[in-house]
Amino acid sequence: MKRFFKILFKYIIIPIFVLIIIGLIVIFTYHAYITSESEKINKIVSPKGIDSIEKHSINGIDQWIYIRGENKSNPLLLFVHGGPGSPEMPLAKKKYQGVMEKHYVIIHWDQRGAGKSYSGKVFDSTLSVDTYVNDAIFLTKLLLKRFNKQKLYILGHSWGSIVSIYAVQRHPELFHAYYSVGQVVNIKESEKISYEYVVNKAKESKNKKAIRELNEIGPPPYKGSLKNIMIQRQWLGNFRGFMYKYSDPFQVLGDEFSTFSKYSLLDATYRFFLGGYFTLTKLWKEMITQDMFQRVSELKVPVYFLTGKHDYTTASSLIEKYYNYLKAPYKDLIWFEKSAHFPNIEEPVRFQKKLIEILKNSPEK
Repeated sequence: MKRFFKILFKYIIIPIFVLIIIGLIVIFTYHAYITSESEKINKIVSPKGIDSIEKHSINGIDQWIYIRGENKSNPLLLFVHGGPGSPEMPLAKKKYQGVMEKHYVIIHWDQRGAGKSYSGKVFDSTLSVDTYVNDAIFLTKLLLKRFNKQKLYILGHSWGSIVSIYAVQRHPELFHAYYSVGQVVNIKESEKISYEYVVNKAKESKNKKAIRELNEIGPPPYKGSLKNIMIQRQWLGNFRGFMYKYSDPFQVLGDEFSTFSKYSLLDATYRFFLGGYFTLTKLWKEMITQDMFQRVSELKVPVYFLTGKHDYTTASSLIEKYYNYLKAPYKDLIWFEKSAHFPNIEEPVRFQKKLIEILKNSPEK
């Protein structure tokens, strides 16, 4: 028996252990290489510029922001990501915002529990929509004080549009304008539209697996299961209702995360997935009660809806109805005909051009 274990240890366990170590070394070396190359490509070289990754205590929780721009005196643009728990800081690259960086100082914020801001203690406390709105207001005031500004521009994407629109509603004096991307209007209605879309696409393409799985999870609220929601989202991605340009949008996002120099491997994997899972689990029940027709009928600042025509994550048809309903001193609905939920990724040149045009035509800077 001793001989058996000796052979097992020498010829199986030790070689496996060595292979694992070698594998980890290769992974970490490759990650270091691709992120360093990305760092070179995306480096801000302007002497007046800023390229800074920072940790701040926001309402008692450490959270990370990434600030980029070619001139620190330019107007501020705060990017509030979606999810909840789905950071978009890895999109802070020249191919997605390089032209805008000549005109704005852009701040990407990993919200509490998301990405670099993931921490287990975040989920020990009560999380609510208000928690994140208060964080956004706190961060806005922090940024205005730091850069000596009276106001900033705020961009809310998907879940971030809930946080942003409430922040603007409560404190319009802090904001030049609100940029809405993938606006959440009424989640219950949007989910119905989204489910009908994927079912119809599954039938049109005669995709038996999709038809079977969608029938099994049933229509919203998907039997109250987060797993079922993810199944619907997977098929939504495959049928181009998440990203119109790509049939595998999660691979596209994965590539951006893996090459982002400000994220460690733990940030891009462990913290990203756990943060997304726990945040969505905590907030989903409150999220599905959100109805902007009931809660936000008017905003006191200009509003710009930058909307993908093929968006079935936050249904574009509902966004159009809400645009017509909302009162604002100025509003515009800007369609992106080749996009779904991510016009900033799918049509980055046009997306940046539009935000620069808005800034140049704004009476306030």
